[in-house]
Amino acid sequence: DGSYYSFNVKFAKEPLLLNIEMTDFIHDGEAVNRPNNAQEIYLERLGSESPMLVKLIMKSIHKQNKREIKHIGSKRFGVQFLLKSIYANNGLLYFHTEIKNTSNIPFDIDYVSFKIVDKKVIKRTAMQEQVLEPLRAQNYVVVVPGKSRDCGYSFGVYYSVFKGNANTWSFGGEYLQTNKPYGEKGRIPVAQFTGEVGYNLHLASDYSQTFHLYGGVSVLGGYETVNWGDKTLPDGSTLHNGDAFIYGGALTLQADFYLSDKIALTANVKERFVFGNTTGHFHTQYGVGVKLIIE
Repeated sequence: DGSYYSFNVKFAKEPLLLNIEMTDFIHDGEAVNRPNNAQEIYLERLGSESPMLVKLIMKSIHKQNKREIKHIGSKRFGVQFLLKSIYANNGLLYFHTEIKNTSNIPFDIDYVSFKIVDKKVIKRTAMQEQVLEPLRAQNYVVVVPGKSRDCGYSFGVYYSVFKGNANTWSFGGEYLQTNKPYGEKGRIPVAQFTGEVGYNLHLASDYSQTFHLYGGVSVLGGYETVNWGDKTLPDGSTLHNGDAFIYGGALTLQADFYLSDKIALTANVKERFVFGNTTGHFHTQYGVGVKLIIE
């Protein structure tokens, strides 16, 4: 933490304690917030700024996770880099950045550098460029995982009513859980509980009536919870995405394969679009199921 600590140690042939927790000695001050046996040091690279203060500032910026700058960034091949904010304190600049990887391949970070370059250069003049060397980093990662961890599962129960021309009305409910990648190995669960009402149009079938293809549209509404309502992440960061009531619809393409007059296997592709939340509005689902026919 950027400090030296002094201790008085006495030898004892028969010590009362064999294991000593050093944090008890470091934080033994009662009247002040800082330990009373700490001697703060300063590093040449940080100038007159305390290393402890630098650490607290970076931790606070990372925890608040505010995006003050909305027009500086770059995206290529599924990898996006954003400059979210810049802070200055006592001659030091704090850059708050974020890297997103929507590709299926992990992105390795070799190094990070910052440059101050003239935006407009007059002809026959030398371009001015100043390289800023990073001094400290908070939550620094060397690999940004791909979206392979942005996966999940769903299950639901639906009741269908047949109408004319083999078209159907469907009523049911569904539970959907996705996992948003966080850090190198972490995940943030996002769960949705929804009710759904839809109409399915019969598109095609074979001569033996064992295969049927349907296209459907539905409306849905429900509730979404992020990280099960826990706002604090394992690394101490604050989660700004909150629970919310959601509404929207879905487009479905479903194939039914009848094994008998009472049982059919189904395979479907569904595109859901929901609003009212902050974790994403579109989600593609692939599923299989079993349909029971009750007369």
